[in-house]
Amino acid sequence: MMYKFLFWLWLFIWCVQPKQSIAQTLESTSQEFLIRTISQVDFKQLIEKIKTTHPLIAPSIEMVRCIAPTLSVWCVRYTNRATLPQFLTALHAFPAVTDIQTNHLLTKPRGRLISDPLYTQQWQLVNDNINQNTLDIDIDAEEAWQINTGGYTTHQDTIVVAVIDEGVLDSHPDLTHNIWRNTHEIPDNGIDDDQNGWIDDVLGWNFKTNTNNVNNDGIGHWHGTPVAGIIGAEGNNGIGISGVNWRIKLMSLVKGQDEASIIAAYDYILTMRKKYNESGGKQGAFVVVAHASWGVDSLKAADAPLWCAIYDELGKVGVLSVAATTNNNTNVDTEGDMPTTCTSNYLVTVTNTNNFDEKITGAGYGKQSIDLAAPGFNSFTTLNTGTYGVFGGTSAAAPYVSGAIALLYAMPANRLMDSVKAAPAQTALRLKQCILAGVDPVAGLQAFTVSGGRLNLYGSIQQLSAYYGLHQSASILGSLNAYPNPIKEHLFLKVSLTGATRLTIQITNLSGKTIKSRQLGTLPQGIHRIRLEMAHLPNGIYLCVVQGSAGRQVIKLIKK
Repeated sequence: MMYKFLFWLWLFIWCVQPKQSIAQTLESTSQEFLIRTISQVDFKQLIEKIKTTHPLIAPSIEMVRCIAPTLSVWCVRYTNRATLPQFLTALHAFPAVTDIQTNHLLTKPRGRLISDPLYTQQWQLVNDNINQNTLDIDIDAEEAWQINTGGYTTHQDTIVVAVIDEGVLDSHPDLTHNIWRNTHEIPDNGIDDDQNGWIDDVLGWNFKTNTNNVNNDGIGHWHGTPVAGIIGAEGNNGIGISGVNWRIKLMSLVKGQDEASIIAAYDYILTMRKKYNESGGKQGAFVVVAHASWGVDSLKAADAPLWCAIYDELGKVGVLSVAATTNNNTNVDTEGDMPTTCTSNYLVTVTNTNNFDEKITGAGYGKQSIDLAAPGFNSFTTLNTGTYGVFGGTSAAAPYVSGAIALLYAMPANRLMDSVKAAPAQTALRLKQCILAGVDPVAGLQAFTVSGGRLNLYGSIQQLSAYYGLHQSASILGSLNAYPNPIKEHLFLKVSLTGATRLTIQITNLSGKTIKSRQLGTLPQGIHRIRLEMAHLPNGIYLCVVQGSAGRQVIKLIKK
């Protein structure tokens, strides 16, 4: 008798004890539970018994389904928090029920499942309203990555961005695989193996010391590494952040303190791209962008004619140059700035915006001189210490544009690389036009920039497709994002299409029952933002199914 008494005492404690902790956990998770039973037990019959003997509980049991028949695991949805303890106690009363736990909610993938743990802090790439950022104020990087993540052309040319700065930490774990190496030069043999005029320029050249040491070893010269990270930190590698290009080659050129060193650095880029063009890719480097996140405040272009002239020379061989404007709130059209007031068609000039699509007060502008804005404010990127942190100013805005141009060259466009080989200068100008025509128009930027907008990478790809055409994938239904999630009174869907298609949107519960349905008809290629009324949707977990004529996307939604 004593053993029987102890058994029933233990069973009573086991039945009652978990209910508080489970109910408390539920406050921060969901109202679904996973229940395991002894095999061969019909759990639905147990639920029917609870409904019969506990009429107050019955209306709140919304869904019962077996999710793992072999393991005898069931999923139950319960909707009334007030009577939740009674429901859990009733479940525990059945000896056939061996385990009960909350059906914990998993972190929502943000478009493409990106493994970089600090990626969520890069609001410039995708802004889904996390950390008090304004919804969708971003460059639509995830939509672009659905097509290509950068690094190589369709002809397998290795795409290179030259970063003229103060050196790049080539040992940074998120940069080391993306550092450009001159494969035509034998290291440390004291010979100019590739006959380009520089000896042992394996990683680039230091025009400050006139040596081949371009490494940024963590002591001073902090500026180049954050710039490089925005352009091309290795993406989806399970560490740190993602650059605009996941795979790219970053050529490091260290500038000195005078204009002569700048012109010399640009001349290096010119030499390498010319050799590439003339050898059919067997020598030199396929440099597509020369990047400068620095300049001279208030210097007039007329007073630096040799500096300005280099941009046309680079453009002739197919290199676009990107430059950040001043971090002073001045009209550079009248006050001057170098190099952003140079008039070369091959120069792309950039000012800085924040997470509200506003031009930063401390950023230059010019309706004639500044081409576009990019979201540089509080950019989370690689640091010269080998870690990560915040970097800002126009110096952070411009690298997004350089990264965007480089990514365009990687797109699977039908005729792009044929055009590059036959007419590099004209192709470079066409890609600049893709960047400017693809911006998100922003009313507050109309008076400050040539384009009147902020960089949108996916918009630029659409412009590229209009010129050259893109290889069609099996599905023209690209990325799907839902904001906010958990749902409030309204749900906003952002759907990217790589071609025209008919769209149907369905909101279903987990049992597959359709709660809402909407037919949108045929939509053209591009990004579409769709608003759905959700105020009367009961709390719970749902699936949003977007069906196109050549593709289907599903995303999990939460209403609480």
